[in-house]
Amino acid sequence: MRLLAALIGLAFCSSTVALLANGCSSLSTCQQCTGGACGNACTWCASTNACVQYLFNLCPLTSQVASAYNCPWSVSSSLEYNATLASNDAMNFLCAGNEESADAVQIALSKEYSEVEVLGLYTVPCMNSSVWSLFGAATSSSHCGAYVVIVNSTSTIAVVFTDNTSTFELVTKLSNIFAVPAFVNVTGVTGTVYDLFANPLVSLLKAGLATDIQTAMTDYPDYNLLVVGYSIGGSLASIASALIVTTMKPDSFSGSVSVYTLGQPRTGTAAYAEFHDSVAPATFRIISGLDPVPMLPTTLFVTNPPFHHRFEVWYNSTTSDSEYTMFHMAEDPSGRASALFGNITDHAYYFGRNVDTCRL
Repeated sequence: MRLLAALIGLAFCSSTVALLANGCSSLSTCQQCTGGACGNACTWCASTNACVQYLFNLCPLTSQVASAYNCPWSVSSSLEYNATLASNDAMNFLCAGNEESADAVQIALSKEYSEVEVLGLYTVPCMNSSVWSLFGAATSSSHCGAYVVIVNSTSTIAVVFTDNTSTFELVTKLSNIFAVPAFVNVTGVTGTVYDLFANPLVSLLKAGLATDIQTAMTDYPDYNLLVVGYSIGGSLASIASALIVTTMKPDSFSGSVSVYTLGQPRTGTAAYAEFHDSVAPATFRIISGLDPVPMLPTTLFVTNPPFHHRFEVWYNSTTSDSEYTMFHMAEDPSGRASALFGNITDHAYYFGRNVDTCRL
């Protein structure tokens, strides 16, 4: 399909720009190059900052940008990634989420922070899609969890999403190209997201999570809001953060909103990804080593492929002292996608801790 579009684009570009060789090269920005000025005939080469012909170019595949949305962004100082917050606070909140009651979560977090108040802990079934039920797939026994905590000592409100789905089940189901979860609309969200993530999030919000979020933001309007999620919980955190900004945030709230996810699968369409970037730009998708889950569901062989939102932060290993690279494209071919293979065990280990079993 892209090849046919490129051939049509070449003909269009040559007729309008007159000289085919100069058609793409005359476009000086990534947005111009990929935005349809020459149909689908051009591709932006990020390594040389030049527009080249899609069919005939010397640009490495890891540097080619085909979508205007995927053009590299510059990052302002207000969007800087906080590695300490990720490895310390985000991990602490996720490890505390492995407890079985709100009281136990509060006791756990009190070991690390002073003046902690957990408003509630909610769990709902997850890892179930309408598509899988049609194919006769067994109903999953996994659960998604969420809680809100106010940390007065750091002036932070944290909304934390977890799930206990086994990595094997997650990878097996999300890798099935014949039973990709269904896209659904969520009120307050532009674009569509997978029902696999939307349904448990809506259930959690109705169970009391929405009330807790609004109560915390109303009572502490000058605190900073941190939304954290792991695995499926990362996708829930993604959608929830967009809803918080667009439909739940009280007018009096003046704090910042940031989102840190670990091992987040692709959550929705490119339209959703672009919407998420516009309402929650301080979002960081952390990937550990060769974690395969962020590469799922697949973008291949589907008519409306999913697309990640920004910003990818890729750590080169699962250890606590691993180095990272932050990418300014939503789906950067030189990021995690450049590694052809995955390691299923890397999904569990972030910053040297097993997210599924860690305790404080």
